Amino acid sequence: MGSVIDPDIKQQAELEAAEKTDWERQRIDSYRSLRYEFTITDVDSWLDSIYESQKAIYKPIKDPSWNQIREHAEIGLLEQLGAFMSADKKNAIAVKKEQSRKFLQNEVDQANILQKERCERKNSRLRVKLNEKLEALLAHESQVVEEYFTFSLQQDSYWLDEDQYPIDFNISYLSGGKRLIIDYKLPTMNQISKVKEWKVNKDNEITPKDMNRTDYLEMYERILFDLSVRTVSILFSSDSKNTIAEVVFNGSCVYSDWQKMPTVLLSFVMPKEKYSYEKIASMDYLSKREIAKLNEVEYLDDIHSLKAPAALWEEPPSRLVVPIQSSF
Repeated sequence: MGSVIDPDIKQQAELEAAEKTDWERQRIDSYRSLRYEFTITDVDSWLDSIYESQKAIYKPIKDPSWNQIREHAEIGLLEQLGAFMSADKKNAIAVKKEQSRKFLQNEVDQANILQKERCERKNSRLRVKLNEKLEALLAHESQVVEEYFTFSLQQDSYWLDEDQYPIDFNISYLSGGKRLIIDYKLPTMNQISKVKEWKVNKDNEITPKDMNRTDYLEMYERILFDLSVRTVSILFSSDSKNTIAEVVFNGSCVYSDWQKMPTVLLSFVMPKEKYSYEKIASMDYLSKREIAKLNEVEYLDDIHSLKAPAALWEEPPSRLVVPIQSSF
């Protein structure tokens, strides 16, 4: 005789599976915002952040306490007891305390004046240093430009599934052509869940059902391109002093710890004049279409094909990309 399935257990399992499936759909939908929901900054915010992290903070010494005053006046226990017996002794103690209080307060005041002056001098030097940094940025000095855009990218963050993705990149700046080169670590497949929905099996166990290979490759490729556009968008949108004319983006993956260099999947040059946040944000979803319109693009498959390349499924892909220009 077969086992009897408790309808309440089955119903509860189906409800849990439906909730988990709904979460998977929200997760997959959330990828579509990667392209345009990002954090931007400006040069003033960058300089302010440096000032706030390095400025000297004036912390005044507290006024002398009555215990400190009493110790300085050398008023002992017997002398204090005597004050209860004699008004003259009480008055004498009060005079000694007031003299000590004034002496100690003057020391505190002088120390605070010196400390405040030291802080003001240090902060004044810091403001001069930051003004020099701004002038260096406007003069397109590579080291300062790289420092600013590193800061800009580090202000951004996003989540993939349930984890905050660790942004990893390397940049260099060529002042001659105002070209910023970024090598950016993209997520590998194992960082993006393949689960599409959840089902209840005959034993009332909740089990995952993966996306088919074609759908998953399409979703994964979209994530790669949307993150590429997101990164370029942050750089252009944060360029408040018109420091860059174009960005070379190299998107790569690291598939094992023994790799000396990352595997490049995508390399393209995006001129600032061809970038438009409004155009990127209003697209249906595929940033690949906009990148395919550029003149200089290297991809592990035909960039104009809307079909995701099967080589993406391999780790690492058999077809490699030589970056147009690298920051390494």
